[in-house]
Amino acid sequence: MTRRTFVGRTAGAAAVSLLAIASNVPAQEAGSKTAPAAPATRAIAFLKATATGGHVRLSCFKSTPFFNATQKEKPDSVRLRIRRTDLPGFRFGQDYDEFFHGLRWQDARVIFEGPLTALNNRKFEFTDERVEPGQTYAYWVATDRGDPPTGPVAVKVRDPRVWWTWEEAQRRLDRLAAEFPGVVELRPVGQTVQGRPLRALIAGNRGHVLVMLGSVHAGEAGAELLIPAFEHVVRNRRALLDRVGLAVLPCVNADQRQRLALGHPPYLRTNANGVDLNRNFPADWETVNHMYGLITSDPEGMTYRGATPASEPETQAVMRLLEKLKPAAVVAFHHLASITGSSFLCSAAAAKNEPYLARCRPLNHAYRAALVPPDLEKKPVAVMAGCTSGSLPTWVFQRFGVPAFDAEGDGSPACQKATTDTATWEDLEQSQAAHQRAVAELLSALGENP
Repeated sequence: MTRRTFVGRTAGAAAVSLLAIASNVPAQEAGSKTAPAAPATRAIAFLKATATGGHVRLSCFKSTPFFNATQKEKPDSVRLRIRRTDLPGFRFGQDYDEFFHGLRWQDARVIFEGPLTALNNRKFEFTDERVEPGQTYAYWVATDRGDPPTGPVAVKVRDPRVWWTWEEAQRRLDRLAAEFPGVVELRPVGQTVQGRPLRALIAGNRGHVLVMLGSVHAGEAGAELLIPAFEHVVRNRRALLDRVGLAVLPCVNADQRQRLALGHPPYLRTNANGVDLNRNFPADWETVNHMYGLITSDPEGMTYRGATPASEPETQAVMRLLEKLKPAAVVAFHHLASITGSSFLCSAAAAKNEPYLARCRPLNHAYRAALVPPDLEKKPVAVMAGCTSGSLPTWVFQRFGVPAFDAEGDGSPACQKATTDTATWEDLEQSQAAHQRAVAELLSALGENP
């Protein structure tokens, strides 16, 4: 019988090594001979899984009936049985919660069986260290007293170098501000629905500023590309900043981005209020859009525009930043996961505005040339007027009249892998270097046409 070592974290104690049986057990949960009668309801409630540091942490609580029935027992009197199944078929951007519906705990294997000390005699914690980056898993938890397992709860183990947590991004912002005092400003601009502060890095000429934003949609590119690009310019190309300033708000939709970094498997688009921030800006907001087979006035859809224009604190923070900076151009990173490409979308409202489009094309050409996509010679410029009503580019176009884009994917291998959230650290590292060049060239192009 194969045995594998997992780690259980007992409340208030250090991690202890535990042996777990890796083979399947009978379809029906076996009860202990010395245990009380099986509870009438599930014994385990509020099961949650998060992925941090390359491990999966499970937390759960005794259900209210089970807690009441066991209050006089010792905190370590309950034996837990934890099951896990691997889900290699899960596809980011294609599969959502429905993928996990109908999964059978009977098909999962036991990875741990034994006692865990319950915090305050109610909460259990367990850490599964036998997981692989890039893999998706489902877990179930039950006691040995005959109760049906609670689950599944799903989690994807993402490489923390590819998906930065909120804490990692903030650490990098603070480090840059401390390393370049008097050069780099770290400006508070607002906060998220859940109260996370939104801060922008700003350097250089304040009268002519390139503003770049990330993760307006939570499951799309942002901090992992923008912060290194900002650092590269400040450290190696600072002369560019004399003519054109650079402002970076690396992660707009920070609440939901954090959920993804901590293992939520499916793509997330809206903010914590369920609003698509790229439909929430006060620019033709009242015009209903039907892109993707969704309706922007539908609160249950992923492109919901919100109850009113600029209803969301993240939208308000972006608007506040741009109103103070009076930008020369705006680029928001999109595509999927942590990588974007060189295709630029501007506002559909500008589709027939040839003077405006003529200002947009050279900026895209400069960016594409620096990224060196495989189709550059065949298609040197990729600007399409496709951003909808309520989008950031549409608001910038109407409010400031300057070039504004959503940066999307292209045909590069890294972008193709990011589409399915399979890009590696090496892919991101190459993309970081490419976008560093591209941002510098974009600054240079803007500096030539103040």
